[in-house]
Amino acid sequence: MDNKVNKPDNKLAEELELLRKENLVLKNQVEDLRYKEYLFNLILSNIPQSIFFKDKDGRYSEVSKSTIKKFGLTDSNEIIGQADNAFYSEQYFKEISKNEQQIIKGGKPQIDIEIEETWPDGTSTFAINSKLPIKNTKGQCTGIFGISTDITKQKESEFALQNNLNFLEVLINTLPTPIYYKDIFGNYQGCNNAFVDLCGKTRNELIGKNVHYIFPEDIAKFLFEKDQELLKNKGIQHFEKHLTFPNNKEIDVIFHQASFVNYDEQIVGLVGGIINISDRIEIENKLAVYAEELKKSNTGKDKFFSIIAHDLKNPFITLLGFTDALIDDYSSMSKEEHLEYLKQIRNTSKFSFQLLENLLQWSRSQSGKLQNDPVVFNLRDILEEVISLNINIAISKKIELINEITYDLSVIADKDMVKTVLRNLIGNAIKFTDNRGKIIVSANINGRFAEISVEDDGMGISEKNLQKLFDIDKFHSTNGTRNEQGTGLGLILCKEFAEKNNGEIWVESEFGKGSKFTFTLPIKF
Repeated sequence: MDNKVNKPDNKLAEELELLRKENLVLKNQVEDLRYKEYLFNLILSNIPQSIFFKDKDGRYSEVSKSTIKKFGLTDSNEIIGQADNAFYSEQYFKEISKNEQQIIKGGKPQIDIEIEETWPDGTSTFAINSKLPIKNTKGQCTGIFGISTDITKQKESEFALQNNLNFLEVLINTLPTPIYYKDIFGNYQGCNNAFVDLCGKTRNELIGKNVHYIFPEDIAKFLFEKDQELLKNKGIQHFEKHLTFPNNKEIDVIFHQASFVNYDEQIVGLVGGIINISDRIEIENKLAVYAEELKKSNTGKDKFFSIIAHDLKNPFITLLGFTDALIDDYSSMSKEEHLEYLKQIRNTSKFSFQLLENLLQWSRSQSGKLQNDPVVFNLRDILEEVISLNINIAISKKIELINEITYDLSVIADKDMVKTVLRNLIGNAIKFTDNRGKIIVSANINGRFAEISVEDDGMGISEKNLQKLFDIDKFHSTNGTRNEQGTGLGLILCKEFAEKNNGEIWVESEFGKGSKFTFTLPIKF
C-alpha cells in the first residue's frame, strides 16, 4: 500500500528537481543577458565612436550616446524611429539610403569607408564608416549595424597641411633659384620650375633619376660623390662648380645642399639649391683682365718715363758733349776729326729721332689716340719706301738688302702701322747684321693672310733673350754690331700694330746664325 503511494511522490519530486534546474539555468541565462545588456549599454554610453542600429527601412532602432551627441540631441528617443533625412542634408540622405539598400540586398558589409557628411546648414563633417547587415535565423537581412568614427579634425589638419604644402609649392616654384630634393639613394624626388628649366627636362623625366641623367660623366661623378657625403654624414655643403648640360648650355653656380632626417634622426635624403653666379664670374674675369691691363699700362708708363729719364737724356748729353768739343777745340782739330765728330752727332741725332718717334707712337697707341684706318694697298710699294729710308745705312755696312715681295700682293691694314713694323724690323736687321751680310724681305700666302718675313744672317738671338722680345714687362735692348743703340720699344710696337691689324708676329732665331721675324696681314683677293 505504501509502495503505491511512494511512486507518484518520487516522480513528482523528480519533476520538481528538473524544474528547479531548468529554473536555475533560466535564471543564469537571464543574469547573463542582463550582464550582456549592461555591457552593451556600457559600450553604447562610453565608446567614442557613433554606433547605431537600423531596420531594413533605414529607421534607427538603437544608438550610442556618441550618436546622440553627434546629432546635437540629448535623448535617444529623439532618434529612435527616425530616418537619416531628419538629420542630414537631402542629397546625403539619398546617398546613405542607396548605400544601405545595397548592403541589405547584397548581404555584404562595407568596412572602413571614408565619407563626407553634409548637414542641412551646408556644413560638412568627415567620418570612417563600417556597416554590416543584420540577419535573422533564416539568413534574411532585417537591418543594419553601423559604427562611425569622426575624423573631421584629422581631415581639417590634413587640409591645413595640404594648404601649407600647396603654399610652399607655389612659393618654391615662384623662386628663381633652382631647388630640388633627393632620396637616400640620391635620386630626385621633387624640384621646382626653375630646376626644370635649368635642366631642360620635364619634371616627370627628372623624378627617380640621379645626376648621371642630367650632366656629363665627369660632372655627374663629382656631384654624385658630394651627394654621398651628405647621405652618409648629416651636414651642410657649399661649393662652386662649372656646369655643362647636354644642350651645350654652360653656367657657373654655387650649390647649397643639406641632409634632412626623419623623426628618428635617420638621414632620409637631401635638399639643395643652385645659385647661378655666371654674371659674377664674368665680372670677376673682366676685373682680372682689367687689372692685368692696368698693371701692364702702369708698367708701360714706368718704362716710358724710364726711357725719357735715361735713354732720351743720354743722346742729348752726347750731342752736347760733341758740340761743346767742336766749339772749344774747333781750331785745333783736323778735318778728319771734324768729320768724325759730325758723324757721331748725325748718328746720335738719328738714334734720338728714332727713339722719339717710337715713343710718340707707343704713347698714342697706349692712350687710344692712335686710330686704326685699314685700307687696301700694295705691300711692295710700302716696302720700297721703307727700304729707301734705310738703304744708306745698309750700304755703309755693305749689307745686301733684297726685296722679294711680288708686285701684285695687296693687303688690308693701316698703312702707317705697317710702315712702322717694317721700319723697325728692317732697321733691327741692319743693326744686328755684320758687314757684307744679307737681309731678305719676302712674303708667302697662307690662307687669307700674307706672312711677311724679314730674315738676316746676323748675330742672332739667344734662347734666353727670345723670351723677352715682345714683353714690355721684360724690357730688353741690345747694341748692334757697330754698337748701335736700341730703343727697346721697336718690337713691342711691332707686336701691338700687327695685332691691331688682325695679324700676329713671331721670331725664329739661332744665336750666331741670324734671325727671321715674321708677321701676318689680311690679304685682298
